[in-house]
Amino acid sequence: MHSQAPRRFKFTLNDDQEFNYEIIVDVMHLGTPQRPVLHVVDSATAFQGARFLPSMSAKDTWETLRTLWIDTYLGPPDTLRHDAGTNFASLEFRNEAKIMGIKCSQVPVETHWSIGKIERYHAPLRRAFNILHAEIGHTTSAETVLQMAVKAINDTAGPDGLVPTLLVFGAYPRVSTDLPLPLLPSKDRKLCRKR
Repeated sequence: MHSQAPRRFKFTLNDDQEFNYEIIVDVMHLGTPQRPVLHVVDSATAFQGARFLPSMSAKDTWETLRTLWIDTYLGPPDTLRHDAGTNFASLEFRNEAKIMGIKCSQVPVETHWSIGKIERYHAPLRRAFNILHAEIGHTTSAETVLQMAVKAINDTAGPDGLVPTLLVFGAYPRVSTDLPLPLLPSKDRKLCRKR
């Protein structure tokens, strides 16, 4: 009753759709040379995940999906929606999904626009990756740059004004209040620290 006000805005989302009920998956290509990336978007919250694929095989796609999403968040989703890609439509991938109780829903080629949510999210991820890779790619691995790009997108408000991280975890991401000191001569830096 007499506690301090919360420092971060928090709320819970009550809706007919929940996080991890349905995910949409697709493969895109990033970097130079172009490497395949498994891109996952939660349909209810637009929360995203992405990871480089070792190969385009169904086994590697499934293992990457498990590492990226299933074993990291709330377990397997109820539904996995994908386009007519060979790695998602393969019997091996579908059997692995069936064992975990995931219903795979393939979007027919004729209705490619119905998977448009993830196609729309390719562009911001590609842009964030390219910007970060241009700035820090020479000192940081492509995998780390990709995770930084995903984090930036998940922590940014979308066109509807909602932040995916807020919708999933119920709180805004923490932002450090201590800004790094600019590159000053050591004498000036010591003066700044004394203040």
